[in-house]
Amino acid sequence: MSLSFLAPLAAILALSLPLIVVLHMRHSRTKPLPVTTLRFWDEATRHRRQRLAWRRPPRSLLLLLQLLIAALIVLALVRPALPVPGLPGNNPPRQLIVVLDRSAAMRATDVAPSRFAAAKDRARALITAAPAEEAVTLLTLGGEPQTLRSRDAGDRATLLAALDRLVAGGGRADLNGALPTLRAVLLPERENRVVLLSAGIFADAPDTATFAALPAALSWERIGTATDNLAITTTETRRSAQNADRTELFARVANYGAAPIVARSVIEADGRVVDTRQLTIAAGGTTELVWQLPPGTRGARLRVEPTNGRADPLAFDNEAHVVTRDGNQSRILLVSENPGELNRALAAQAGATVTTVSPGAYNSDERYDLTVFDRYVPIELPRGGILLVNPQTNTALLPTVGATEQAPRVARLDRESAILSGVDLSGLTFAPTAVHTLPSWATEVVGSERGPLILAGNRDGREIVAVTFDLAASGLTRKLAFPILIGNVVERLQTHRVPPTARLGTGVLLELFAGARAVQLREPSGATRDLELRESIGAPPTVYAALDQPGVYAVIERDAGGATIVQESFAVNGNDPVVSNLRAVAGALPSGRGGPAPALATSGAAPSTTPGPTPAPRQLGELWPILLALAGLLLLIEWLVGLGGLTPPRRATERVRVRPGLFGPGGGTQGR
Repeated sequence: MSLSFLAPLAAILALSLPLIVVLHMRHSRTKPLPVTTLRFWDEATRHRRQRLAWRRPPRSLLLLLQLLIAALIVLALVRPALPVPGLPGNNPPRQLIVVLDRSAAMRATDVAPSRFAAAKDRARALITAAPAEEAVTLLTLGGEPQTLRSRDAGDRATLLAALDRLVAGGGRADLNGALPTLRAVLLPERENRVVLLSAGIFADAPDTATFAALPAALSWERIGTATDNLAITTTETRRSAQNADRTELFARVANYGAAPIVARSVIEADGRVVDTRQLTIAAGGTTELVWQLPPGTRGARLRVEPTNGRADPLAFDNEAHVVTRDGNQSRILLVSENPGELNRALAAQAGATVTTVSPGAYNSDERYDLTVFDRYVPIELPRGGILLVNPQTNTALLPTVGATEQAPRVARLDRESAILSGVDLSGLTFAPTAVHTLPSWATEVVGSERGPLILAGNRDGREIVAVTFDLAASGLTRKLAFPILIGNVVERLQTHRVPPTARLGTGVLLELFAGARAVQLREPSGATRDLELRESIGAPPTVYAALDQPGVYAVIERDAGGATIVQESFAVNGNDPVVSNLRAVAGALPSGRGGPAPALATSGAAPSTTPGPTPAPRQLGELWPILLALAGLLLLIEWLVGLGGLTPPRRATERVRVRPGLFGPGGGTQGR
């Protein structure tokens, strides 16, 4: 055990000790002064000064008390400290970790105004009440998790401002997935206190063994209780098996309640009501529904509402939005010297905008959904889907055997391939065609006796279809099979940057189309906001959009002049059977192991590549509160001694001696 001094410069104040002794060594000496009468005593001594003299330090209780008081004050200012448990200040520093659930289940309104609003208020109260020296960390669950830290009271306001900006997210609360992050934010040699603010609707059952061994004190404050809920849990669109021109909407509706419920469903197609139904769903049961959407429907909305007047606590999962793939626009680039029939077939695709350039004007940095190369294979492949038509050169992508097949005929067909759905290739006469070998990245769709005629596959993340023969010379462009084949190929290769449906509470990162200089996001409320362009070296600029509202969004890309290049719609839904089941509340969580977290390893371990918290210093108990208390007690005793409270009062007497004078034996006095 070693004594430490935290403020050694304060020892300079120890010079006050000899000063007190010097003040007590001062002594005044008196001199006898004969006077004829005391009547003139005051006048005679008015201008006389006492002579000072020095004496040995007196053996005085006052001097001893004053020296002790000064010594204790000096020691207190020096701040001595000992590593002794129980001393003031020997408690280890602390950290408060607030885990805030902002998953979709926290949007429920069984707690006014919502579970998430109540959780935010509680988090703000915890952070505000934390001592100034206590570190505070805020973790969020659901959607895109965030980690916000405050080392001390100096940046506490910044943390509270970030908390105020948080809104209810989406997705599931993955508590087990947050464990690595939770361990990473534990400060070593500190008492870490974790407070979980959640409704308890977790993605998976909590790993109680891991939480029990956590070197922190864990408490769970439940926001809301288990309650009934009606929800749409699944939506899906698909082409109708009965009519290829129509789209089917499939939905599953669940009753997460303890009693049967009667509800009403409403389908709107492009804003017009096309179907209503009455549903009766058993307690804890589901029902599945299928609707035929009108031809040409670009988007639809499904709503289910309880008919008994009961308020549903989770309103957002009572409706779902869908955007059909035909409702999205797509940009197609055709690189060809003679576009002709190929250009017309591509332009006939729903929502397609075709741009045609010559091989000499082709720029690989421009971004399109689908790029079609006619009689040309670039050195560097673009992003997105790729269609190669009648490639004329031998490349590593499509190697040839150096021979030509004069009159190939169809020898093999993959009738299970979606590319050949509805396509009749009978009666075709092929012109002389180069013989290609089947590359390792592709599978054959149509083949002749010597090699593939149509092949498809994925290379380096790009979907590729290659037609190795001349379309016009084969006579295919004059047949009904031609537009059907091109439509099937486009449907396979068209890679939308945003799928028709995205998950609530997530975000999307979009690569911009060619020529785009500004991007706007239109939200379900109708409000439009600009998205910040992120430049990157060697790649097109990108934008990021957070999706915190359910409904239909639209991404609008504009050129330098403000003209719209493309507008792409997508639906954002939070329908999830795990989130919507408000009765599936997890059980209690263990309280954790508690105590100070282990210190960081200093030897025998590889250095960390990520910055981590600085280890806390060795904890010492400071003695200054005890010393100041003793000094205060001695000061009270010294005050009592100075007043004479501990010694009998001395009677003050005036010594006057009569001596013979001018006026007879009793005519003079001598005072001292």
